[in-house]
Amino acid sequence: MKIDKSNIIYPKEVVLAYIQTFITDDYVEGSNASGEWINIDSLHDPGKNDKKLGFNITKGYVYDFHGIPYGTLEEFIMEHQKVSEREVKEILVRLRRKLLRRGISISPPQSRPTYENAKELEEITDEKLPPLETFKEDTIRKDKLGRKALIYLIKRGIKKKHIEKYNLMYVKEPKCWICHGYRFIGEEKCPNCKATGYNFYHGRVIIPTYENGKLVYFQGRDFMGKKKKFKYMNPSVPKSQVVYFYDKINEGDRVFVTEGPIDAITLYDYTTTAMMGNRISNAQAQKLLWKKPSEIIFVPDNDPKTETKKLIMKNVADNIKTIKRLADYDVKLGVYNWFKLSDQKDLNSAGIDYVDESCITYHNLKEQVRMKMDG
Repeated sequence: MKIDKSNIIYPKEVVLAYIQTFITDDYVEGSNASGEWINIDSLHDPGKNDKKLGFNITKGYVYDFHGIPYGTLEEFIMEHQKVSEREVKEILVRLRRKLLRRGISISPPQSRPTYENAKELEEITDEKLPPLETFKEDTIRKDKLGRKALIYLIKRGIKKKHIEKYNLMYVKEPKCWICHGYRFIGEEKCPNCKATGYNFYHGRVIIPTYENGKLVYFQGRDFMGKKKKFKYMNPSVPKSQVVYFYDKINEGDRVFVTEGPIDAITLYDYTTTAMMGNRISNAQAQKLLWKKPSEIIFVPDNDPKTETKKLIMKNVADNIKTIKRLADYDVKLGVYNWFKLSDQKDLNSAGIDYVDESCITYHNLKEQVRMKMDG
């Protein structure tokens, strides 16, 4: 298969060679739903043995799980080495040649996946949905776990009106709702709990989202504070297709786009959605544009560190480009500006020109948009 050299995902062996040559020999390998990873300690917050900086081998991007998207491997190296795109390619070619001279076999390069088009999501079936509890007063009075979930939300600025508007719930049942804790269904292992007998959504607040009246996705956020392996648990639905609170977006609305659904919820008086990350996917952008919003305003997380700000605003610029590329009508674009004038000068000097003359900058949400939250 002929690969377009301007649009490839570099083989694992080359990525690992870069890490070992220029960064560290201390790495771990693993995989999850988004593919195969090589993880090292974060460069954003050095000195911690956190393995938060991930190189996604399957999709060819680099992501710091402190919330920093570096983009493609090439973009990461440009930032890390302070070199041009041409010099990045030279570095990677030299590493590949060294590996070949040492007799190390290298996986063939892969072309990057094409953009995914938007599609309507299927309703989550009952067997994939854990038993859910509401925050009704009579329920909370009798349930200690429910009170703990409510306190968790209150501490994050979520009040009764937010709970009702967004239909927030929580999960009380600790056992698998399919096998009821027995781990087997007949002679077969329970596929729902993977034969653990445990309800993985137990002790989580549920933030649902609906499309055309159907429950299509939800985020389960841990409120127990027991350092679970995963802070969030979600159904097996492609997040790239999820436009949070889709049914609450009306045609012609001004829509504020946050990174996470909790941030979107706190903007109670506005029409909001969440990307569940720093970048809006092609499918999310298409689906949002189906609603024909009059304005789309990105609300990035706030961070005091200048270097992090540059990365965040680079990502905002990419999101704006995605919307411009896909919009077939005149939609106004903008960004909520957390930053002081001095910060903006730093961003401009770094070439982060994220707002052009056609964009709007909003400065008046400070009391209503929450600052960057824990996760």
